[in-house]
Amino acid sequence: MNNKQFSRLIMPLLASLLLTSPFAMADNHSPQMLAEMWVMTAKDGQAPSLMEAMKKYDADSRKLDNPRDWHMYTPVFGNHLNMIAVRSFGFSWPDMDSYQAWRTEHNMQQKWNTDVHQFVANYGHYLSVVDTENSHWGPEVKFRFVGVTNYKVKMGHWQAMEKDKKTLSDAAKAQKWPFNWEWAKSVSGESMLMLAVPYENWAAMAPPETTFTDVMTKHLGSEEEAKKVLERWTSHFEKTSYDLWARVE
Repeated sequence: MNNKQFSRLIMPLLASLLLTSPFAMADNHSPQMLAEMWVMTAKDGQAPSLMEAMKKYDADSRKLDNPRDWHMYTPVFGNHLNMIAVRSFGFSWPDMDSYQAWRTEHNMQQKWNTDVHQFVANYGHYLSVVDTENSHWGPEVKFRFVGVTNYKVKMGHWQAMEKDKKTLSDAAKAQKWPFNWEWAKSVSGESMLMLAVPYENWAAMAPPETTFTDVMTKHLGSEEEAKKVLERWTSHFEKTSYDLWARVE
């Protein structure tokens, strides 16, 4: 794929989309788990053709024993609905080299240029590191949608933010918060933290009766301390945004 100039308006949002296969949790000594993503904007009127071409390309690559599973997602809301994102998760830095070798061996770039590129107006290319320790997303999770919150971290706040992120995650796990989630951070571009939450359907997006403040209060044993942590958490970010993506089966 040729990496062309892409809209700065949507880069932070797209960089965080989790088109993930379920993963096994890693400990602090495990290699970093990466996720790579390409985002294609279809030419005017070509979104259906792009979708079909990408599905065929994916099917053909599987016949060649593609070492990665790629999944497609489309935006649910907003004014950039002619985009298709494909993302693969669960590999290491050395795996980036072996995957490129596989692509070269099977001349995948030429196949893409011949079968798909004609329908594409713009490309975006992103890499992120997944925080497996503080995430809660296992192989049993089934979902149709992914809600993504993007946090732009203030300069000098990463260390304190990571500490508070662990506190929030530990509380959610200990108190059995009724959602799954995944944390990730961008490798390039703006200093972004991302939180993705999967949903099986629209009904699953309804807020639970127990608020997260209640969860924190029970975990920390003090409503005052819970509010302090949550207020401190929001202080780490310059801005946040949220979007919803649908998985393409």
